[in-house]
Amino acid sequence: MATTIKVGRTQNGFPVGSAN
Repeated sequence: MATTIKVGRTQNGFPVGSAN
């Protein structure tokens, strides 16, 4: 489903939880 990235979590390819 959602993948984790260095800046936080990503949902559907969009960063969530933190600003760009």
